[in-house]
Amino acid sequence: MLRLKKILPILLTLLAVFTSGFVFNAFDIKRIEGNSMEPTFKKGDCVIISLLYNGNKLLTSRKKIFTGDIVVFKSPLTNELLIKRVIATEGDPVQRIDETTWEINGRTVRVGREKIYLFEDFTKVPKRAIFLLGDNIAHSTDSRDFGFLPLVRIEGKVMFRGNNESQSKQK
Repeated sequence: MLRLKKILPILLTLLAVFTSGFVFNAFDIKRIEGNSMEPTFKKGDCVIISLLYNGNKLLTSRKKIFTGDIVVFKSPLTNELLIKRVIATEGDPVQRIDETTWEINGRTVRVGREKIYLFEDFTKVPKRAIFLLGDNIAHSTDSRDFGFLPLVRIEGKVMFRGNNESQSKQK
């Protein structure tokens, strides 16, 4: 019993260090800077992202990104961090109906402007890649501009959000 009393504080300290290390290495907080994800996120909102969904870890773990998930990633065009919704994942069909209408995963999507990235009329999302769109489709730089996003560019998956309503009420 005396040994347990001596060892218990050490075990608790080790557990606390391990747990805090996991938490600080598993999550990050990002602030929304643009309007491409409105109305889901507004400028100034904060999101907590899980770094366990980082692109490099996705390739070697059982974790997966699904349609509807929101991810933070490095833009292939500018290398800045962007946040977008996953519309299609590996193997999902993407078909261009006309310049402003696509069928993605069996859903008709009005993209609001002519395509910029040169997609074929029909294709499938390649292995280890995803197709992304901003919720505010008219004001979004997304897969229509840079094509399919390789999973390795993903920084994390949005897990929680906080809004800036208290800031906007003060203005």
